[in-house]
Amino acid sequence: MTISNISPFIRFAETIVFPRQPVTYRACDNHLYCIKSGTGSVTVKGRRYALMEGSVVFVPAGDEYFFESDIKIMAHSINFDFTGLHSDIKAPMFPKEADKFDFSLITEREVFSDCTVLNAPFVSVASYEAICELDNAVKEFELKKHFYTEIASSRLKLSLIEILRSFASGEKGNKKVLSIEEYIKEHCTEALSNAAVANHFGYHPYHLNRLLKSVRGKTVHEYLLLCRINNAKDLLAKSDMAISDICLVSGFRDAAGFSREFKKQVGMTPGEYRKKSRIML
Repeated sequence: MTISNISPFIRFAETIVFPRQPVTYRACDNHLYCIKSGTGSVTVKGRRYALMEGSVVFVPAGDEYFFESDIKIMAHSINFDFTGLHSDIKAPMFPKEADKFDFSLITEREVFSDCTVLNAPFVSVASYEAICELDNAVKEFELKKHFYTEIASSRLKLSLIEILRSFASGEKGNKKVLSIEEYIKEHCTEALSNAAVANHFGYHPYHLNRLLKSVRGKTVHEYLLLCRINNAKDLLAKSDMAISDICLVSGFRDAAGFSREFKKQVGMTPGEYRKKSRIML
């Protein structure tokens, strides 16, 4: 099998929320996950990988895996074959608990000669372009307009190729972005500036922004705000701290700015999010 032979057959695509309690799964077809919100980890075949927004997880058919998180992880999930050889099996083949899995139901297990990374599980930080293609593939399945399966298949192939480009280049840029993101997450509650982050990594602020924007689609300031909002969401869901205090400890200077940014990113006020999260727990 070669990359040029890929013509993905997507059985199902959706946005899911992983359960808080880890459940070990296996699946009959290939699964690709793109993390949309939340942080945590995935363990595949005994190897643990850290996850954050923008991470992509590829799990070949039959491999054992489970997700873990302190807060809910929301992700796009696509289950597919690399070819249409088994396109007669159209019903979604959802993952099964590992101890109940029937290996005889695996649809395919392709071996690639020109891109061996697809012969095993992998976790990577997707480029902005790859994430957009995955978003569009899932959207096609949600809207189900004419020829949606064909369009979604094309979107998935484009996304896979974008992801594989990162591996072909040694993921140097992605690894640097991971370090930058980890630094911002660790210091997001402090008075952090673009210049301070750039200085820490030996970049000019302009070049740092360009690097982060090219890979993640966000500037340093935008990613900093995202981290602060995620920190606030965690405190709203798990603590009884006053919202005004959560605002300050999450790195915001004033309640009005905090509430405005929170509603912009989450779609509801901090108070509304707290009520909803308590109901869901």
